[in-house]
Amino acid sequence: MRLWQAAVLAALVGCEGPGTIGNPPDPSGAMSPEWGCVSVNGIQPLCASIFDPTHASAIPTLGSGNDRKMTWDPWAQRFLSVGLTYSGGAYLEELVGCSTTTSPLDYWQTYNYIPAGNPDQPSLGCAQNLCVVADRSSGQFLANTVTNLESGTGWNPWAFTVTGIEAIAAHSRDGDLSYNYVVSAGGSGFSSVNIQRLGPSLGLWNAHIPTPTYNDDPIRVGTLNMNQLYTTTQSPLDAYVGSGGAHLFVLVGVSHGADGCLRIMDFADVGAATFAPTLQGYADFCLAGSDVWEGALAQNIDGTLFLVAHCSGPNVPISMCYSYWQGPSRTLQMTFKQEGFGFGSLYRVGDYATAAPYWPDGGHHIAATTEIGVQGVTNQGQTWDDLIP
Repeated sequence: MRLWQAAVLAALVGCEGPGTIGNPPDPSGAMSPEWGCVSVNGIQPLCASIFDPTHASAIPTLGSGNDRKMTWDPWAQRFLSVGLTYSGGAYLEELVGCSTTTSPLDYWQTYNYIPAGNPDQPSLGCAQNLCVVADRSSGQFLANTVTNLESGTGWNPWAFTVTGIEAIAAHSRDGDLSYNYVVSAGGSGFSSVNIQRLGPSLGLWNAHIPTPTYNDDPIRVGTLNMNQLYTTTQSPLDAYVGSGGAHLFVLVGVSHGADGCLRIMDFADVGAATFAPTLQGYADFCLAGSDVWEGALAQNIDGTLFLVAHCSGPNVPISMCYSYWQGPSRTLQMTFKQEGFGFGSLYRVGDYATAAPYWPDGGHHIAATTEIGVQGVTNQGQTWDDLIP
């Protein structure tokens, strides 16, 4: 592994990032005003200063786990992380970490959380001093304060039951919202969404909202349809609270004929005193003749909500593509940011993309990390880091 590859999130001129061998990379990235960090499966996260982007260092306290999500929380002024680890118990565990300063290379407090069932693909979101950790399979989500996490006293999180399946924690641009949200599919038919809202005093509200059917999208890479080879990541794929806290955007996969697309559903009034959110509408994001899959949402400081995703198809290797929210009731075509170089021979795709404000320029751009197809590489997964738009 060339450590300088981790520095691309600090410079972000459009570069190939860290890769993996024999395992999809599941890339994640986090940007503060002064630091950039990247993570892929099986290695310790790597961070570099924007003032010295060609020298990266590992975060040894976070280990070399899998399915890691990293984030910079502007409200708390801390880096946070959650991933999967195993210490010999009956289940996988969720390794939760919090930096103790604004530098990701200073000491981190870490905790092994053990939910009720075996976790998979954990996610993390924070609203002021309260953070939640959700995952797709354990049936629980957990909560703790940033104060506890950064001080070494975060060993005993509060636990709550997830009301649906495939749960994911919602995140936001500024981390300054009044509530946390956990979004899950409303059952095996994927024709509704459950939204759970957690307040700072641990009051919990629940809403079940019918939706058009989703989660029937293909993922084609060359001659392969990944959904026919194994169970790929199920919807919802991301959940994002817009600035101000009134709208919750939920990302799911849908089919348009033979093509797979991503759909952003807009749930309004999620922050109202009376919790009764409504589906205001949705927009679909496609690429004709190809599939759009496993994307991420992020809002820049100017208020534009961007979608970063993977695009691939029978004639398109795994590529980074993007678009942005322009309101409901429309179908939009994705734009390539970086086309893949080849189809390679890693016959699994990862679990997600990452998008976050690029704080070194004040948040006007989006820092994006996805997988990318490579030419003539056997059994390796590669990543691409870039700025959007």
